[in-house]
Amino acid sequence: MSTQEAPFVHEIDGKDVWFRSIKTTWFGGADDPQDSGETASGFSTKSHPETFGAALPMDIGAQFPATHGSGIPKMPYWIMVKALNRTTGKSIYAPLIDLGPNIQDHPENGLDLTKPAFKALGVDPSVGVQYVDYCILNGAKYFPVPSHATVTQPSTSDAESHDETSAPTP
Repeated sequence: MSTQEAPFVHEIDGKDVWFRSIKTTWFGGADDPQDSGETASGFSTKSHPETFGAALPMDIGAQFPATHGSGIPKMPYWIMVKALNRTTGKSIYAPLIDLGPNIQDHPENGLDLTKPAFKALGVDPSVGVQYVDYCILNGAKYFPVPSHATVTQPSTSDAESHDETSAPTP
């Protein structure tokens, strides 16, 4: 089932939620002067610069205007996100550790990854941006399902056909 939520379209696939061709940027660590290193989950990217992590523009209401209206509901931190770079064929798994990107200033940005996670997708961070598909594993239960919608059965994982890197345990 595909559902349009401003500004992102998502597909419910069994227990997972997929977003396709999403503009992705990187954040955190010593090379990001605009980032303090503290995340909404409490994890420090400056203290742990090697960490794979993801930030999603979850709509947590008016108290965080930067992501308000994204259509991505609040979910628990540490839920796993799989990002797939179709250009390089590489994919990674990263826990959700932060809110962002700011969709009010950049409505086309739908995923932030820590610099190591971004690099593991085969992208030079100096490029700054990459379009990826991403999946929130076991995230479907957080998304409202319209009464007229049908949910597809889980697809077979494409994990076997891609070089995958997993996130370290925090």
